[in-house]
Amino acid sequence: MGKVAWPRPRVVVSRCLGFESCRYDGTVAECALVNELKPFVDFLPVCPEVGAGLGIPRKQIRLIISQEGHRLVEPETRMDRTDSVSRFSARFIGGLGHVDGFILKSRSPSCAIKDAKLYRSIGDVTEAGRGAGLFAKMAMTAFPGAAVGDEASLCDPCVREDFLTKLFTVSRLRTANTTGRGNADLRAYAVSVTGKPRGLSQRRSQRASPKGHCSPLDTRTKGRRPRPTKHLGPVNTSLCNLP
Repeated sequence: MGKVAWPRPRVVVSRCLGFESCRYDGTVAECALVNELKPFVDFLPVCPEVGAGLGIPRKQIRLIISQEGHRLVEPETRMDRTDSVSRFSARFIGGLGHVDGFILKSRSPSCAIKDAKLYRSIGDVTEAGRGAGLFAKMAMTAFPGAAVGDEASLCDPCVREDFLTKLFTVSRLRTANTTGRGNADLRAYAVSVTGKPRGLSQRRSQRASPKGHCSPLDTRTKGRRPRPTKHLGPVNTSLCNLP
């Protein structure tokens, strides 16, 4: 069986993660994983706030809990930026075509996948919880099967391995569907990953991973030792620099 050519996944990435100094305070947040992946993936950088017409630097915005859903508001000016960011996000996401993954900025009111601060009112100083940013929520709804991570969580070796495994699997499956080879491509892919043939109907075992073993799809990583990632060769154990 011939060598399987790895496809180049299409990954949407927050523009502030090494592509442009476009954070609210005019800075950039470096993520070494993004730099490591550049030779292997096609990045699609985006900053929803800049895309919506907000400047660099700009006033901080907050996610405010309301009866109509979360609102993006500038506490200093009390201006509501929800509609402008939503319109840009919908237009950008709608024009993407196929996407295999997302690497987004943690804690961002627009890009966070789970840890953006939520407030009950503009003047509150105490957060009421955490949740997804406006753009991230729309993106994950539009692409529920994509690999999703942020620069903070991807510093964990097991989380990073899970992300990379899913990213290249999703990309490979998409490529197999478009080439028309179908099952032949999928069997070749299984051999390239596992080193042995695997039936397409074979289901992944639902048993918990043995102690000390980090399963590619198992997010319960505490106390587990990660396996080497096969996709990109050796991966440094510290790939991200937290902002």
